[in-house]
Amino acid sequence: MAGDIQVNLRIPPDLKQKLLEQAEFNGRSLNLEMNYRLVNSFSTPNDSYADIIQKMDEIVARHHKTKRLSAIKERLNTVLVELCKVPMIRQLAPARIAYELGYERADEVVRWFEGDLEPTFTQLEQLADYLGCHAAWLMFDEGCPYPTKNKDFSNLNTVEAVVEFCFEPEVGFDEVQKVSFIRNNIHTGEVLIIKQFDQKHAQVYITNIHLSDIVGATGARMQALFVLALKDICKHGEYKHQAMSYLFDAAVCEQLKQGVEHPLKLTARATYTPWMDDIWDRYMYEKQDANYYWHGYRDVCFRVRAYINEDPKLREMYP
Repeated sequence: MAGDIQVNLRIPPDLKQKLLEQAEFNGRSLNLEMNYRLVNSFSTPNDSYADIIQKMDEIVARHHKTKRLSAIKERLNTVLVELCKVPMIRQLAPARIAYELGYERADEVVRWFEGDLEPTFTQLEQLADYLGCHAAWLMFDEGCPYPTKNKDFSNLNTVEAVVEFCFEPEVGFDEVQKVSFIRNNIHTGEVLIIKQFDQKHAQVYITNIHLSDIVGATGARMQALFVLALKDICKHGEYKHQAMSYLFDAAVCEQLKQGVEHPLKLTARATYTPWMDDIWDRYMYEKQDANYYWHGYRDVCFRVRAYINEDPKLREMYP
């Protein structure tokens, strides 16, 4: 029509789809269908222009609220399923969670997991702590459920400092129950460390330690300190029972680094590989095959020993 004014209107995708379906059913274009419905909305005497705008805002607001409810529901159920795959964790249900969080009734918590009710931010933080996931991810979908941390071992100059880091709990936890040393089973031999604080909570650290022969002088010193720290842990009665070593293939290491799956679920699937007990023990590695644990394993052992022999301070700590 001559004199028509163009208006840009943002509407939710599902509303647009309904308008398209109705336009096709009525034999109109989308533009005509929207014009018809807007004009027709003025046919009720009690409806003012402001009322119509308010109703449209309510529709949009309800749509966005539904999207957030659905997103929170999905994230809650994702971490619940992950947690249920961790050993020693009972098969949890929302009602059980409500009970353990101190609620008198299960209804409210059940509605969170069904997407019928949005938890408060305080409640989401409480749930994140209980489920062992990242609070910002659960509340706002920021980051990942189980974010990793980077640890630069070049700042640690003594064996004691390395061991202390391995068994120092994160803020909010009283102790480290278990430490898992993971070598990425590729040629570069990247080392990951997982500290487990209780049955639900763990932290993955990506380190700059590489148990491989393709490292420079700085890397060789870190190798030596790390191997001596493993020796100290293995010789220490209390620490020995809290530490285990594994070989993970590259795909599983990548899953750990991405932080999408619960780290304790991934370690539960793995088989313990006692390379941490042997890599410092000359009696053991000299009689083992060259590739006993990984390709080039014994070369790394000899390389570490040679480096330690050249350093008087480290040599004092080596058998």
